[in-house]
Amino acid sequence: MHHARIVSTGSYAPDQAESQQRYRQIMQRLVEAQGIILGCTEIGLLVSPADAPVPLFDTTALHVRFAAEWALDDPS
Repeated sequence: MHHARIVSTGSYAPDQAESQQRYRQIMQRLVEAQGIILGCTEIGLLVSPADAPVPLFDTTALHVRFAAEWALDDPS
């Protein structure tokens, strides 16, 4: 679903509301999961933790946080 939308439209803009609704529906079915990995940068722009019954792990946010921590780490 995700890849096909990006390839066919170049972004989510033409059908953002539809994409958000579809992601929310899918996430609501994952109530037995321990968490949901948002493995593409655009997904985190469509949904929020309030949309999911389990924790979300936004890989973009995680990478940014850890890169900043690494860059600011004082080696002394």
